[in-house]
Amino acid sequence: GALYIRGASLSLEHCRIVSSTASPGGGIAVIEDDTSGPAALSTSDCVIENCTSTAWGGGLYKYQADLQLLRTRVVNNSSPGEGGGLYALLGQAILEDCHFVGNSGNIGGAFIDSDSATITRCVFAGNSVNGGFGWTDLGIAECVTVVSGCLFEGTSAPGISIILDPWFTGSRIRFVGNVVRNHSTYDISSTVDMYGCENGEFAYNLIQDNMNTNGGAILISGRYNPRVHHNAFINNVTSDTFGSVIHVQV
Repeated sequence: GALYIRGASLSLEHCRIVSSTASPGGGIAVIEDDTSGPAALSTSDCVIENCTSTAWGGGLYKYQADLQLLRTRVVNNSSPGEGGGLYALLGQAILEDCHFVGNSGNIGGAFIDSDSATITRCVFAGNSVNGGFGWTDLGIAECVTVVSGCLFEGTSAPGISIILDPWFTGSRIRFVGNVVRNHSTYDISSTVDMYGCENGEFAYNLIQDNMNTNGGAILISGRYNPRVHHNAFINNVTSDTFGSVIHVQV
């Protein structure tokens, strides 16, 4: 890839990373492990475009390191595994005013399996799944996360646009003040899948013009259910009989 950062910190400003290939992290890989010491990456006003990974993180891959992306465009990257645009594993992830557009992978836009994450005013559009069932825009797993002020728009895929899955007790996910519109799935799922979101919150969102198989807007499943309040659900459709707005199951 263009950049491999291990046990070091780097700040990028006004840079373009284009048409690079590596595994993992087609454009950038930043890694912290027991032998390398702390690692961190921050970007501002950068573009990561047309990069490819043969494993995970077509645009970026990070392991344990802290990551901050500000006003960064992650566009048209691909991987056969998770995170066509971004795969963030462990550590902290902060994404602000970023665009994830046209990325493809088992999880197309971004997969975040970190200790904590904050995703603010980002745009996810036109991301896709590399065949079969997957998540087109955003996957959150095993971390304390706030997603706010984001736009998720215009994907068609066999699976889910957004999955919020904390995996273990104590990981709280808040999905607040977002717009999710013009999505369609044609397999067994919904636009937003909230699985086992103990103490989670889904509030002040606009969910509009989505068509899916199980729950036109939200599928809520697992032992723990989130608090859902102050949302607008407009013109959502299910192709089955499991709730045009919300489908709740154990």
